[in-house]
Amino acid sequence: MNLTHDQITTKNEQFYNEKIDILKSEKATIILFDGECNFCNSTVNFIIKNEQGSSLFFSSLQSKAGQKILKDNRLPADNKSILFLADGVVHQRSEAVLNILAKMRRPYYYLVLFKILPLWFRDFIYNVVAKHRKSIVTKKVSCEIPSPQVLDKFLM
Repeated sequence: MNLTHDQITTKNEQFYNEKIDILKSEKATIILFDGECNFCNSTVNFIIKNEQGSSLFFSSLQSKAGQKILKDNRLPADNKSILFLADGVVHQRSEAVLNILAKMRRPYYYLVLFKILPLWFRDFIYNVVAKHRKSIVTKKVSCEIPSPQVLDKFLM
């Protein structure tokens, strides 16, 4: 059976919508990131290499899956902040970063101690880094061919 491009696209969208719904029902942890930012892509690679276990899933904010998650959570489609979705709760900015750190191996896990700092101060630091993130890592990170296990962690 030969499928047209539109039929394949529709089947892919259905697959990813079902996958998102399953992940949400299982209360999976999803990290949304700016897929157009080299710093953000480097950060995702770092998280994958240093996470405890294998419980994190990823989606770029610009992907169809990312846009669906934003819409489902009544967040603006042009959001550029890192988001951490767990147990039906969306964490943004420094709260998202601290929740990610809590899922990482030592020594990075210990950075959650920064939670003692006031939220306004942590978000101020986050906003400074976010404002300059595209100049922090300017070179395109070399593309690794991900293993099937890593590829399965991404929602397109």
